[in-house]
Formats: sequence, structure tokens, C-alpha cells
Amino acid sequence: MENNKVDVGAVIDSAGFFWMPCGIALMMIIIMLAYLVLGCFLEPIGIMLLTLPVLVPALEKLGVNLIWFGILVVKLLEIGLITPPVGLNVFAAKTLIGDRISLERIFAGVGWFLVCEALVLSLLIAYPEISLYLPRALGMMK
Repeated sequence: MENNKVDVGAVIDSAGFFWMPCGIALMMIIIMLAYLVLGCFLEPIGIMLLTLPVLVPALEKLGVNLIWFGILVVKLLEIGLITPPVGLNVFAAKTLIGDRISLERIFAGVGWFLVCEALVLSLLIAYPEISLYLPRALGMMK
């Protein structure tokens, strides 16, 4: 039986991400946009099952810290859980609240939370040390 696995590292090498000055930054922007779009329509488990088997070897080959990437993925999935049109957490809140507040008002109220999530996400991207402090303090990484 043939080996049908794709070597993601070879694909990255042939794509030329190493000689591109903004290779990792550009790849992270594309990945984050993909997670935001997928988060609007799919559940988090489905998104992770679709993307992580391809992205983790590629990012590992590029030297991206996988703990930092994992935290970014969790934050992006959280944003996806509250963004329309699906917004599973918003529908869960609507189920708990009942008819006292309309679904449109709940989605409008989530806007401030999205602003806060975007701020936290930008801080985690700009200062990866925030998300890596605890693993370093516990001796889990250098």
C-alpha cells in the first residue's frame, strides 16, 4: 500500500516561505482570517479537525511556538462562537433568557465583547510573552 501522506514541510519549502521577509506574518494573517470566517459558520471542533492537521506541521516547520498558536486558536474560536450568523453562544444565551430579550438585542450587546476580544487577540499577537509566561514559569518550555 502506498504512503498517501503529504509532507507539509516540503510544500512550505517549495512555496518559498523561508525567503519571504514577511512569510510567517503573512501566513499567520491568512490563518487568522480563515479561522474568523470558518468561525462564523462551523463549530469549533469541526474547525480544529479541518485545520490543525495541516497547520501544526507547517507552523512547526516555520518555527512558530505551538503553545502561542494554540492560545490564538482558542481566542479565534471564542470569537467565532459569538459572531453571526451562527453564534452558538448567543443562541445558548437566548435559550436561557427566553422571550424577555430579543435575539437582535443579544447580538447587539455582544458587540462590546467582540471589541474586547479583538483587543485581547491583538495584545496576544503583539506580545506573545503574555501567553507564554505561565508555561515558562512552570518549566514547561525554555
